[in-house]
Amino acid sequence: MGSAVHVSVGGGVVSRRLLALALTLLVLGGGSAFLAGWHLGESRAREPRIVMGSAYTNHDATAIALTPDQGPAIGLTVAGSLWQQDNGPWHDKGPNCLAPLQSGQKVQLGVVDTNPSGSVPGRPTVVWLRCVSR
Repeated sequence: MGSAVHVSVGGGVVSRRLLALALTLLVLGGGSAFLAGWHLGESRAREPRIVMGSAYTNHDATAIALTPDQGPAIGLTVAGSLWQQDNGPWHDKGPNCLAPLQSGQKVQLGVVDTNPSGSVPGRPTVVWLRCVSR
């Protein structure tokens, strides 16, 4: 067998084969971690479905009973959702565009159906709310 070629790294001497093996493992490990993270991130991202209907608000407009244009009525929490009045700017805090204790307010919602996780049940989650003038 031929003699091994040695490379000086950081003051020490390392075999070229060992260095190549270490670099290969580093590249493969980093690529695998990237792909695993990308797949996990991709599998959790969901496109919201758009639901239109009439909202009936609670005392502080943080929850609604929604009568959708199509489908059965449903109760939803809207607190913390991004919101917009008609086509105005989007807001991420403060009171939303719904009036408390009102019925029949026209809304458009972005809803994501979350899956159960362990003992936590899945449910429809409002990620954005648009109040629509009549």
